[in-house]
Amino acid sequence: MSRERVSLVLAAGASTRMKSKKSKLLHNVLGRPAIYWALDQARWFSDRIVVVVGHQRDELMKVVADYHLDVDIKFATQTEQKGTAHAVQSAFHEIEKWKLQDADVFIMGGDAFLLQRETLEEFSRVHQTTGSVLSLMTAVLDDAGAYGRIIRNERGQIERIVEAKEASRAELAVREMNAGFYCADWNFLRETLQSVSNSNRSKEFYLTDLVSLARSQNRLVQTLTIPYQESLGINTQEDLALVASIFQKRVNSYWMSIGTEMLSPSTVWIDADVELGQGVCLEPGVILKGQTKIYSDARIGAYSVIENSEIGRSSVVEAYSHIKEARVGAENKIGPYARLRPGAILDSEVHVGNFVEIKKSHLGEGAKANHLSYVGDSTIGKRCNIGAGTITCNYDGFHKYETVLGDGVFVGSNSSLVAPVTIGSGAIIGAGSVITKDVDSNAIALERSDQRELKGAAEKFRQRKKREH
Repeated sequence: MSRERVSLVLAAGASTRMKSKKSKLLHNVLGRPAIYWALDQARWFSDRIVVVVGHQRDELMKVVADYHLDVDIKFATQTEQKGTAHAVQSAFHEIEKWKLQDADVFIMGGDAFLLQRETLEEFSRVHQTTGSVLSLMTAVLDDAGAYGRIIRNERGQIERIVEAKEASRAELAVREMNAGFYCADWNFLRETLQSVSNSNRSKEFYLTDLVSLARSQNRLVQTLTIPYQESLGINTQEDLALVASIFQKRVNSYWMSIGTEMLSPSTVWIDADVELGQGVCLEPGVILKGQTKIYSDARIGAYSVIENSEIGRSSVVEAYSHIKEARVGAENKIGPYARLRPGAILDSEVHVGNFVEIKKSHLGEGAKANHLSYVGDSTIGKRCNIGAGTITCNYDGFHKYETVLGDGVFVGSNSSLVAPVTIGSGAIIGAGSVITKDVDSNAIALERSDQRELKGAAEKFRQRKKREH
């Protein structure tokens, strides 16, 4: 008969070492708050999760509620930070609501979420098959620093865990440390935790004391040694960067394993919720953020940043382009140095060239804006050509106005289209024009002053200036 399961995430503590106003569990790791990664890890063990909160309680509860996990999540509050055993006790009232009989409780810190799924599965198997009342993960380091030390007897059996601040010099020399993950029999946990004392230098109730209490009852305690990297938590900004880099490597390895080409994987950052089609190529320095989706055979040029956007099949985004909350169709050519702002929608075979900015505008199939232009609040028809230096003048200091170009419009270089204005299909706008009125289909619109030439005037001008100085 399989035992019921509960995951317990300890997320109550504050970390002053982060030097940040917000909880360390609200910091971003590959596009997600850190607490999301912790919840994912907890969900691998059970779809019943209790999160113990304290520091920035309301903010954490709101962020967790926004994740919309298909699991049963309850919250418990640790009002005072009295140690890890006290944090677990704070959750008892919520766990008891499930009316569990024979159950295992997986306990983890909310700031430690680098376990591989197969590691947690092996840990669960070891705990169940050995019949231990308490199992824990350990890791081996040359210098275990501030971690608790694993103390074993002459037969190699674990006897107790000594916190670093309570350890003797000989105990500090032990290389095996407590990784901070536990699996406990629910009845043992409920009965034994009340015996944990705070008779130590820190006056804290240590969860690690469960080991010696279990051994004093001649109960079985089991351990699983894991790679040190999987035990890492986030307490400093340096820790946060290290954990993010580990996830970066894992995410990139996954995408490469299914066919994504990366020319320099260590420089590419892909958020957890990004989707990549088959045959995508990512050049060095690419950053893909949020809910971005890159379709098959697209190529993203070096040092481009794409956020919450779609890049269509076989499209090319050249180097140093920035795309945010935009939709790019199939077989587009974007950049280099292009900027697509929120609301930009590009149909198929559109060209947006260097130093072109598109904002809240729809460009039809085959439209081109190849050089140094701004297109804002506009609807651009199919096969339009927007010349270099063209600007849609969409803002009068108070309101935004729309520019509309029909299909096949040709806009000459260095033109200004003063919105609201509509240019009919097939019309031609002469270079250097300032267009303030609607233009009919197939018309030519030209607006510029007559050119004047004063013969010999340049030399006379230079001579006059020399005399003045």
